Amino acid sequence: MIARLTESERAAARRFLGAPAGHDASSDGRFTARPDGDRVLLGERAKSPVSDGQPEKSTRIPARGFEVEEATVADDGQTVAFVGRRGKDSLLAISDGGAPRVLLDDGLSVHSPDLSPDGKTIAVTRCYDVVTVGLDGSKTTLAKMPDWAERVEYLPSGRLMVEAGFDGWGTGRVPILYVVEPDGKFEAVADIPDAEALGLAPRAPMLKQYEASFPGTSAEQRADLLERFGYNTPSMRILSPDKRRMVFDVHAKRVPIAQGEGVYVLACDGSAPRMLAPGGDLREAHWSDAGKRVALVLHDGLSVAEGDGSRVRQMPPNAEAKDAAWSPDERYYAFHVKTGDSVAVYVYDCEKDGIYPVLPRARVEGWRDGKIEALFEDGTRMTVPPFPIDPEQGVGLALGGGLPRPPGQISVTDEYVDLNGVRVPRKRGE
Repeated sequence: MIARLTESERAAARRFLGAPAGHDASSDGRFTARPDGDRVLLGERAKSPVSDGQPEKSTRIPARGFEVEEATVADDGQTVAFVGRRGKDSLLAISDGGAPRVLLDDGLSVHSPDLSPDGKTIAVTRCYDVVTVGLDGSKTTLAKMPDWAERVEYLPSGRLMVEAGFDGWGTGRVPILYVVEPDGKFEAVADIPDAEALGLAPRAPMLKQYEASFPGTSAEQRADLLERFGYNTPSMRILSPDKRRMVFDVHAKRVPIAQGEGVYVLACDGSAPRMLAPGGDLREAHWSDAGKRVALVLHDGLSVAEGDGSRVRQMPPNAEAKDAAWSPDERYYAFHVKTGDSVAVYVYDCEKDGIYPVLPRARVEGWRDGKIEALFEDGTRMTVPPFPIDPEQGVGLALGGGLPRPPGQISVTDEYVDLNGVRVPRKRGE
């Protein structure tokens, strides 16, 4: 989901994003706080702002020998908090005119303090965490963000806005906004166009990430992909041998995806990506030699797809891609199916869209002269033609048919021939 902002929250977001790093103002703009060496510079405007917009008066508050890096002030102008450095980062607070008190001093980083409007709680960022700290030193890790949390700000509603950033492909930081609810749940504030309207500039660095993650695509194609997937970049992508196509999976890690998350195939010719497996989680992909077809290892099994995405066929349950192999002409895909404590060789005929058993208790070793090289469990090797033939011919091959009979148990019923659990249907009247 995408978090919705009220008009007052949008105005607060624009002020937050436009403010210099380390500076803060109360929600009504009357009080300001900013670093000033080893002091906090607290400014107070008149209730009616003076004409030049500058603070009417300012006060420098000593920071107990800390170098002030960032400061914040509550709406009452009496409660101030700041991040100070003296060998390490510390969070300190001043209330009721007293001396600064250390609230966090555990050696971990602390950044972007912001006091709640009532001055009772301070929100800070600590790497990926958003933490709230009470004036008594109590602390709560409110949320762990999916991206590095850089700044945090209380909104008028009491929710928190977090500016985060990521650089998954080493092309430059991409800024993104999140809203964190008081219960710790969070959602992205906006996708690319809305983020730009609030004052962020994610488009250019995001397009650089797309250029790295979708090599060979044109600028126009990357712009189209950005509109489709937004802040979400591929979790995995595998190029075809000629580098003109790729399969990838993309998930709604940051913002929703209108056409759905899952596994896609993309041709580098300006065309749109095509969905291969809705909701799929891509683990491996094995392209045929010329990139005409691809086998997909997904979280729920093995599938074979046309390289243009026009057809996807799921292989039998317990199918395995380990040691599987494409035929040199890209027509056949030889793979294994687990049968109890053993495996059997199967083949998928892409032209006939048929799945056929080949040999029980054997593994694929590769292809030679258009035939499958198989290794049986007892060490026997056999080279056999693929099995994209009708069941009547399949029975003949399995029972001898000019080839050595495969080892193991063979039984024949009125309905099928069973080769150690691999059942080949018989024609009626056979």
